[in-house]
Amino acid sequence: MIVPDAMSLAGGNREPAPSCIADLVRAQAERSPDAVAIEAPGRAPLAYGRLYAHVRETVRRLNALGIGRGDRVALVLPNGPEMAVAFLSIAAGATCAPLNPGYREAEFDFYLSDLNAKALVVGTGMESPAIAVARSRGIPVLTWQPVGAREHGSVGAWEHGSVGVWQHESEERPHLPMPPHSHTP
Repeated sequence: MIVPDAMSLAGGNREPAPSCIADLVRAQAERSPDAVAIEAPGRAPLAYGRLYAHVRETVRRLNALGIGRGDRVALVLPNGPEMAVAFLSIAAGATCAPLNPGYREAEFDFYLSDLNAKALVVGTGMESPAIAVARSRGIPVLTWQPVGAREHGSVGAWEHGSVGVWQHESEERPHLPMPPHSHTP
C-alpha cells in the first residue's frame, strides 16, 4: 500500500499540510495578517496576525509557568470571542479542557480532579465555584482579561498585576501580561 505524503495531501502544494490548529493560524497569519479571523457583534474584528500573536504569547507564558504539551489546562469562560481566542491560544501549547461555566461545585470538583488540571483559566471578575475548587486542590487560577477590543482589535489577553511573580498561596488570582499592541507575530 502506498501512503501519500503530506504535500500530496495538501493538493500538490509544495508546503506540508498543517499538523495542528496553531499551524493553520500561523500559515494564515503569514499569508494575510490583516484578514479577519474572529468577529463578534459590537466588537472590532480580530485579524489573523493578532490572533497568532495571542497564540504565541500565551504558549510562551504558559511555558514560563511550567505548563506545556501534555499538561491539562481547564478553561471556564462563557461562549464568545474571548472563549475562542483563549481556547486556540491555550490548545496551541497544552491540552485545553473547556468546562461549562454553569457547572456546580461538585461538577467542577469531579472534572478538575479527573483532568488532573495543572491550571484553571477564568474570565476577569468571573465568580465561579471552579475558583474555590481549584484553590482547594492547589491548582493555580489564571485570569483571561479582555482588553482594548475596540482600539486594538483584541478580544482577549492575559492581564497581570505583578509581572513575573507567581504566587500559589495568594488569594489574588495570578494574572499574566499580554504583549503590547506593537507586538508582531
